[in-house]
Amino acid sequence: MAARIEGTGTRSWAGPLITEEQRAEFDDRGFVLLEGALAPPLVDRLTQATERIWTEQLAKGLDHGASLQLKGFVTLDDAFLDLLDHPTTFPLVVGILGWNIFLYHCHLDVNPPARTASTSRWGWHRDGERIDLDLAMRPGPMMSVKVAFFLTDVSEADR
Repeated sequence: MAARIEGTGTRSWAGPLITEEQRAEFDDRGFVLLEGALAPPLVDRLTQATERIWTEQLAKGLDHGASLQLKGFVTLDDAFLDLLDHPTTFPLVVGILGWNIFLYHCHLDVNPPARTASTSRWGWHRDGERIDLDLAMRPGPMMSVKVAFFLTDVSEADR
């Protein structure tokens, strides 16, 4: 699919939104992995913003070893807003869903290294259960995609 997307901001895209290989990966595995999608300066800004929010949540009583899931976080720092139409991910979302897209659900997840193997963590899951139940279709239609950014290397234990 080729298209030109122009927003009211400063970013625009011309050309393929999603490659045939990426679409095949998405169709086969249910996700597309984009290593190095964020430039190091943006990762630094996001990490600083996340650490600031983490510190604020600890001050409010969050256990230091607990996981944090903060919904609706995207407006808490301008660095997060830069992710909404990021040039490495936004074209893929449009290539999968089409142009009529919006953010309807977001959360900042911070998961410190597990203290034990039985420590509960949020895992990868499909959102939209209520819609699927209401439509009574199995599997339900693809009405959304999840875009996740990992700010630390999770390929090694205790990271």
